[in-house]
Parts: sequence; structure tokens; C-alpha cells
Amino acid sequence: MRKTSIWIAVLTLGYVLPVVQLQLIGGLLPGTSIYLAHFLDLAVNAPFFLIVLLSLFLAVRKESTSNTRTGRALLWLAALFLLFFFEGHGIHFAANSVSSLINHDSGPPELLELTYFYDEILGHYMLMFGQAGLLYVLMLYEAAAENAKPCSRLESVLIILCGLVAGITVALILLEGQFAILGVVSFVAVWATAVATGVHRGWFNKRPFAMYMAAMTLTTVAGLILWAWRYKALVEPLARPFRMWMGG
Repeated sequence: MRKTSIWIAVLTLGYVLPVVQLQLIGGLLPGTSIYLAHFLDLAVNAPFFLIVLLSLFLAVRKESTSNTRTGRALLWLAALFLLFFFEGHGIHFAANSVSSLINHDSGPPELLELTYFYDEILGHYMLMFGQAGLLYVLMLYEAAAENAKPCSRLESVLIILCGLVAGITVALILLEGQFAILGVVSFVAVWATAVATGVHRGWFNKRPFAMYMAAMTLTTVAGLILWAWRYKALVEPLARPFRMWMGG
């Protein structure tokens, strides 16, 4: 099995981690106003994601028919998305830490509105936009560096399954982050790029990462549609416990 497929499986684990942490890890770090789950997201999940993406980039380059160097435009684009990713994480982390010190029933309205904006809007939008952009840049790089051999049937099944799992967790993350529109935008961008560059031919057989992105974005949009149909709105998952989703 090629390294690209293995790293895709590891990347999927990186999407599952935040969802598990939010469900299982609660409370503050002792003596601070910092939630443990938010600390892990910044200190563990973000570096993990970037390490896996770098490993995927190196694997794609090594396994391609040519050692095509990333174009200057893609390098600048990746740098821009990286800036959004970490700036967004920092803003989100700081706003969450301050928010826990505010009385949300009697606190100053201006302060509540400001922390909400930094946390739920600016922070979420920047880090999620940055993350989606980094994935898209890697897809563009792979589109210009065809893999030397087609995926085996086992690899294709593994990649698609990983895409399905990642798509479900991404839908939940986007819903909780109140940024569901990004899932639709990513779906359009990925599939339009696949058709425009021809990587969709042969079921993405020589483009394992594009196959993963196609499955993930399709599943994400399907998950968002099903969620909206179930609740008649794109309500945040933590506002609707899973037992209510499963049992009404």
C-alpha cells in the first residue's frame, strides 16, 4: 500500500479527534479559564494536521511520475491559508478563554458581543477557511503530479471509507462552527477542479488524494442536508444531543 493512502487514513484520524474531545473531555485546566478540549485543539490537533499534510505532500511528490516542484502561486496560496489557519486558532482560543470568565446573564452586552464575534465568527471562519484551503492546495498539487500507478481496489475502498468518515466529522465541525456554507463551497471547488483538470477520469484512480477530497466533500454536503432536514435548520450539534437526533 502506498504511503499516500496511509497518510490519508492518518489525516482522517485528525478529523475524528476534535469531535471525540468535545464529547469526552470537559472542564478547565486547573487554575485557568482555559478549557482542556480547546487547549488540545490548539496544541495537539493543529500541529498534527500540519505534519500529516506535509507528509502527504512529500508522499504525493515522491510517488508521482515526475518530481514537479510546487508552483510559486501554490506556495503563496498555501502560505496564505496557513496564516488564516493559525491566526484563526489563536483568536478562537483566546476568545474562548476570556468568554469563560464572563457572566453570560449579567455581563456587559458589548463584551459578550465582542467575545462572541471573535470566538464563533472570526476565529471559526479563519481557521476553517485556512484548513479547507490547505487541503485544496494539496489537491491542486496532486492534479499536476499524476501518481505513477493506479490505486488498487483495496486502496480505493480504504480511501473512500476514510472520505466518508472525514465527511461526517467535517459536517459536525462545520455545524458547530456555524460555517456550513464552507462545506458547500468546498464541494463545488473540489468537483469543479476535478472535472476541469480531468482527475475524475477513471474514478480518480491515479489521484488518491483527489479521490479522498471528492468523497469527503460529497459526504459533508449530504450530512449537512440530512441535518437540516432533521432539525429544519442548521442547528449546532452541542445544542442538540445525539440521543435526540437518534431517538427524536
